[in-house]
Amino acid sequence: MSNRLRFVSLRSRLVGAALLGLSLAMALVGIALENAHSASIDTARIERQIAELYGLIAEADVFEGRLSLPAQLPDPAFNRVGGQRFAGVFDDVGRLVWASTSLTLLDGEWQAGLPRLPATERGKASVISLDLEATELLGQRMTIRWQTDELQGDYTFFVLESAEVVLAEVGAFRQRLWLWLSTAVGLVLVMQLFILKWGLAPLARFTRDLERMRAGTLAQLPDGEVQELKPLAGVLNQLVTRERAQSERYRQSLADLAHSLKTPVTILRNEWTRRFRVGEAEGSESDLDDATLSQLDEIEQKITYQLERAVLQSSPLVQVPIAVEPVVQGLIRAMNKMFHEKTVVWDIDLSQTLIRVDPRDLNEILGNLVENAVKYGAQTIRISLGQEGNDAVLEVQDNGPGIPLERRAEVMERGQRADTKAQGYGIGLDIVRQIAERYGAELEYRVSERFGGAAFSIRFEGLAQIPL
Repeated sequence: MSNRLRFVSLRSRLVGAALLGLSLAMALVGIALENAHSASIDTARIERQIAELYGLIAEADVFEGRLSLPAQLPDPAFNRVGGQRFAGVFDDVGRLVWASTSLTLLDGEWQAGLPRLPATERGKASVISLDLEATELLGQRMTIRWQTDELQGDYTFFVLESAEVVLAEVGAFRQRLWLWLSTAVGLVLVMQLFILKWGLAPLARFTRDLERMRAGTLAQLPDGEVQELKPLAGVLNQLVTRERAQSERYRQSLADLAHSLKTPVTILRNEWTRRFRVGEAEGSESDLDDATLSQLDEIEQKITYQLERAVLQSSPLVQVPIAVEPVVQGLIRAMNKMFHEKTVVWDIDLSQTLIRVDPRDLNEILGNLVENAVKYGAQTIRISLGQEGNDAVLEVQDNGPGIPLERRAEVMERGQRADTKAQGYGIGLDIVRQIAERYGAELEYRVSERFGGAAFSIRFEGLAQIPL
């Protein structure tokens, strides 16, 4: 079997596709929003730092021939010891001439790296990125030419801040973003499930109607609630109706054929009887009797077998549930008339009263099994139809001699008989087996625990679901 993921239902396919599509879409949206947010944070940081540079330059002044700035800046972030935002000024030889209070505890590594950065165009801000051992600093710097009567020279003003601040802000946004996107995926998926349930409801009802039709509790499919299912329902109804009509015509034709063939056979039997009674062909009565009976038996056997074989071609899927008791009672009456010289005790147990089998097939099954039981000496016969799980079990038991162990497989084959002395053609069990197989069932044999004779059973799968 393939290891690829397989979806066994249309609903799971749609839900899987929706989940995959939503996940991919939300992932792309999340990545785009995260990148846009990061870009906006960087842009806002750069603009703020440039503004801080101009503010720092505005605070600068000359005092006693030196560049001087106030100890406390208007922005309190630069005035906290151990803060995350820094500011300072270098002269043209790389000497730090002023630093904000927040730079007090910062590792001196930054001082060695900052002056060695490439010189920038005067009056133009440029980006600073210092990758220190303890942290990473991001900022802006600008070099200006200070030229007054008291002081002349190039001075580089800079502002820095720890990258941890930016990363913390980006991380917090990322966490909130993916939380909201995950929630959105869940809500949309739940909504999609309700939409799928509503959208597939007509298809689910259509499937249930098909199952009811297969079980025989529904004669025809409804036209359907949605336009797309109406053509399919119409075609299936036409097929079932045509199958039912064809099956009935076929059975009727077979009945007519059987009646037509029965007439010449009856004439032959009557002619044989007449000759036997008037004493024709004296001296050869036994040979004539045996030869005539043998030919008639062979003809009748072939007619019976071929007709029963043809009947087996009809479909069981067009049957409706029938009551079992009338079929059983009719069979008992027929057996009592056929074997009027024998006394048979009937034990009937029909705990399940309905079964989806053609009444003629049921009569053929029971008729063959019961007739064999009576022929082979049974005096008590039990017919039962019960329920085991979801299956209906039809069973015929008797107190006859049963079938010897070494003959059971042979007897189940076509044309074989366990007792050659009893009248019959030996095809009855084969016919029962073929009818059972047509309904997806199987004919089984065992020794009856109750009577000690034969016990034949047929299990019809799923028929216990039919309402009793």
